[in-house]
Amino acid sequence: RTGLTALWIALFNFLSMFFAPLFGSIPTLSTGPALIMVGVFMAEGLGTIDWHDYMQAIPSVVTVLLMPATYKIEVGILAGLMTLAMIKILTLRIVFNLPRGYESMPPLIQRFLKRQSLNAYERGIIAAAEGKPSAEA
Repeated sequence: RTGLTALWIALFNFLSMFFAPLFGSIPTLSTGPALIMVGVFMAEGLGTIDWHDYMQAIPSVVTVLLMPATYKIEVGILAGLMTLAMIKILTLRIVFNLPRGYESMPPLIQRFLKRQSLNAYERGIIAAAEGKPSAEA
């Protein structure tokens, strides 16, 4: 509210004018090792993916492969989210995200959904619909 933030930004922008030629003289080849380390730190998150669960594995692979292939992070993320949505729709697991979706499905579809490899949240919805105590409680 005092405007001190704007003054600090103005001061550092003014100082950056003098350092711009110095930073511009650094060859782009020397930034490679830093970018490799950024990639390593980003790849650490791949270890937490359950690769046996296709609901996690397929969208993750699409995301990871499309980011470097298209040179755009947003394309990879969007493709991963679209892949996840399509898998949920095609396997009918979208009903777990709808209010009272599982309960309103016919018994044939309920049996189909029970036979799938479900995560804990989805198993809890089935247990609640059947009146069984959930394993997470």
